[in-house]
Amino acid sequence: MKNVTFLVDNMPPWKQAPADDNEKARQTKRKQALQEKARESFNSSPVSTPCAISIRYCRNKGRSDGANIVGGIADSLQGIIFDNDNQVVEISYREWSGDRDWYQIKVTELSSSLIPLTAHQLLHSNLVGIWKGRKDIDDSATYAHNLREQAQRRQE
Repeated sequence: MKNVTFLVDNMPPWKQAPADDNEKARQTKRKQALQEKARESFNSSPVSTPCAISIRYCRNKGRSDGANIVGGIADSLQGIIFDNDNQVVEISYREWSGDRDWYQIKVTELSSSLIPLTAHQLLHSNLVGIWKGRKDIDDSATYAHNLREQAQRRQE
């Protein structure tokens, strides 16, 4: 999967706990509608790589809580589009008022090379010590400084 996009003609599922049994039943129907569309659009095993999710929501009436909507959608897509919603490392959400409720979801699989490394990951990567053993570099700090200056001059 590079990306999958689909539209759901319904209100999105929310992350928050339903207030009563009626709301619980509506939440279940919204979640099922989303999962059905996701399965129709994505005929593959869930990906295990980092993902970006874009949500565009046209809301008919009332007000909404974007964070609860994003959480409800991400939870609902677990096991269908991606293994776990902790793989979602980039989120875009846009909402506006309209004459009916509908939303569009786009999930994009990201290359692991686009994901920034943590300090711990960087320290234990092959990048640390990459200049070790080079005979043309006496002082790596000075060498790095000179490379930055050269790059800066090219940008000017």
